[in-house]
Amino acid sequence: CLRRQRQQRAGIPKVIARKGACNAPGAWHFMISYTQRSDRAVALATKLEKDLAHRGYSVWLDVNMSDKSEAAMKEAVEQSMVVIAVITGGTPKVDDDNAYLKRPFCLSELRWAFNAKKHVQPLVSMEDKDNISAFIQMAPDDLKRIGNIDFVDLNMKDKEFWRVGVDRIFQKAKVAGAFAKVVIRPPVRV
Repeated sequence: CLRRQRQQRAGIPKVIARKGACNAPGAWHFMISYTQRSDRAVALATKLEKDLAHRGYSVWLDVNMSDKSEAAMKEAVEQSMVVIAVITGGTPKVDDDNAYLKRPFCLSELRWAFNAKKHVQPLVSMEDKDNISAFIQMAPDDLKRIGNIDFVDLNMKDKEFWRVGVDRIFQKAKVAGAFAKVVIRPPVRV
């Protein structure tokens, strides 16, 4: 109750729990899509999830969920207000099979997000900023439109630049109307 009051004061939209969801509460402010085959992506996703949760937002991150099935991933995309795509290259080569835009589940998550008309926010680490055009080139034709979205770069080594990057994620989501698209469903007690 106290947390909800703080969220209201901060202007955080309410997330309505859904009965029968793969993972509780069944709806989230943010879904973080990333490849587990990149240490940089894992570090960014983990740090971002902690930051967003600390600010009072609900976040779907696979490692924190009991159900990690494809159905649960699709539900997370469709029931989140914003889908954050942590775009990273492969290792050791930028365009190898470990790159975000070469991973089948990452591609599915992007397709589900675009089909559900979700606000997709691509982000990169500061170290990958110069690789954005290479990332866009490796996207399948139906996902090349990710290049039309302004990428946000996050700097994990500088606390102030990190904050500025996360603030940009919020600004872009608000401008896109992502937080205004809340569907109010009857409250369900879980």
